Amino acid sequence: MGGPVGIRAADLVEVEVRTGDTLHGFAHNYLKDPGKWPKIYELNKDTVRDPDRIYPGQVLLIPVQMLKDKIGDLAELIKEVKIKKREGGDWKKGGIKDRLFPEDGIMTGKRSFARIDFLVGSHLRVNEDSLIYLKPTEKKTAVASLLEGGLNAREIKIITPAAEVMPGKDSEYDVNVDKDRTTRVKVKDGKVDVKAQGQTVTVEKGFRTLVYMDSVPQKPVMLPPDGEDAVSSAVQGRGKPFRFRLQVAEDEAFTDIRKDIITEQLDEDVIKEGLDPGQYYWRAALTDKDGFEGLYSEPKPIFVGTQSTAAVELTSFKVINREERIMKISGYATDAVRVIVNGYPAALEKNGEFSATIVLSQEQSTITVTAIGAGGVVLRKYHRTDTGSWLPAE
Repeated sequence: MGGPVGIRAADLVEVEVRTGDTLHGFAHNYLKDPGKWPKIYELNKDTVRDPDRIYPGQVLLIPVQMLKDKIGDLAELIKEVKIKKREGGDWKKGGIKDRLFPEDGIMTGKRSFARIDFLVGSHLRVNEDSLIYLKPTEKKTAVASLLEGGLNAREIKIITPAAEVMPGKDSEYDVNVDKDRTTRVKVKDGKVDVKAQGQTVTVEKGFRTLVYMDSVPQKPVMLPPDGEDAVSSAVQGRGKPFRFRLQVAEDEAFTDIRKDIITEQLDEDVIKEGLDPGQYYWRAALTDKDGFEGLYSEPKPIFVGTQSTAAVELTSFKVINREERIMKISGYATDAVRVIVNGYPAALEKNGEFSATIVLSQEQSTITVTAIGAGGVVLRKYHRTDTGSWLPAE
C-alpha cells in the first residue's frame, strides 16, 4: 500500500467507509482527537473530493498513531454469533461488518464461527462454542482474551486464564481453553512465545505445548503428522502409533457432524456403526495422548443401507439471507419418511413435498438430498454453476 508523501505505508491502515458515515462522524468514531478530521481529508484528497461527502465502499488511509482504538471488524460469520459492546448491555446478534472495539465480547454457538479482521493487518477466527474479548492493541499488535473454546490467530497476542501467547513474525497458531482452563497451543506457521508463571517457551511450526492452570508451560512436543498419507500409514500400522479422531457428517463441508469419536482402529465397520441409512462423508486425523491432532484427511463418501430408485427432485432454491448464506430449499420425494438436505432435517408433508432451511459455507458448491423410505435410500446432488444457478449432478 502506498501512502501520502512524508508518511510511511507501514504507519497507515485502511478503513472502509460504511453507510451513513460522514467525515466528521468518521473522525468521531475512529480518531483520538476528532478535531483532526482535516488531516484525514488532506491524506485522502485523491479519493475524497468533498469533505462533506464520503461514500460506502471508499477506503480511507488513517495514520496508526491517530486512531483512538485499534478497531477491528466482524468480517465473516456462520450461524449463531453474538456481540456484547464494551458500554454494557445484553448479548446481541452480530452482523457482517460490525465495528469492534477493545473490551467488546464475541461469543459463538454450536457449529458457529466468526472471523475478525483488525486494522493493524492481523485477523483471527473464533471457533464454535467460544468466548473472547478484544483488548487494547499493544505496540501495533492486536490483543484478544480467550476465556472459553478456541481460535485460530495470525500475529495476535492471545491471553488465556493460564497463559499468554505472544506472536512472532508471520505466525499462525491455534489456541484452545479446555473446561479445566488448561491452555493448548499448536503452531501452524512461524513461531510463538508462550508465557506462564514467569517462564517462557518458544513453540515453532509443527510443535505444541500445554499450560495447566497455575503451572509453567510444558516443553514443546512435535505435533502428530498431517493429512491423507499420515492417516493411511497409521491405518496400515506404519510409523509411530497414534489414535484416530474420526468425524462423520452428512455433507462434505462437515457443517453437521453426526459422529465425532476417538478410536484405536479405523475401518468401514467403525465408520458405519450407529449411523442411519444414507450418504455420509468421513475424515480422520491422528491424535496423541494429550489430545493434539494433525490435519484431517480429505473427506471420503460412504453409504449406509440399501439404495432405492424412488423419485427425488429439488424445485426451489431461495436465498433468505445472502450475507449469512442462508437458503430455503424445496422439492418432493416419493415414498420418503425422512428427508435431509446437507445435513439439515427437512419438513416433510404427506404428499411428499419437503422444505429445509440450510446454511451454506463459503466453500460449499453442492447440495445433497438424502431421502429415506421403506425401499431404501435415495441420494440426489445439485452443483452450483458459475452463474449461481443450481443444476443436477451427472
